[in-house]
Amino acid sequence: MEVPEDAPLRAMIREIEDAAVRAAEVLPYVIPQDSQVTGEAVAAISGLTPRQHEILQLVARGFTNAEIAAEIFIGVRTAERHLESLYASLGVHARVGAVRVAIQAGLS
Repeated sequence: MEVPEDAPLRAMIREIEDAAVRAAEVLPYVIPQDSQVTGEAVAAISGLTPRQHEILQLVARGFTNAEIAAEIFIGVRTAERHLESLYASLGVHARVGAVRVAIQAGLS
């Protein structure tokens, strides 16, 4: 992934998100089979709101922010805010961390 230094911030963010989606596609092959479902991951998702749970499922399926927004009929910025809230609720910092929790909780 090559992003020129003078690229607009939104373009850089989009490239990073795209890279995270691609990483999420290979993550199931990185996580050992014996750790697929963990109590910690199940506990992490048990406190999610219905909307956060819905968004986590979409993220685990590889949806981009724009695709999430279109799927649940909200704006992209609203989807981004939902994701930030989801990450905080799960105690992760990025999309890949959320996908890992989803996989470990058996959501994917």
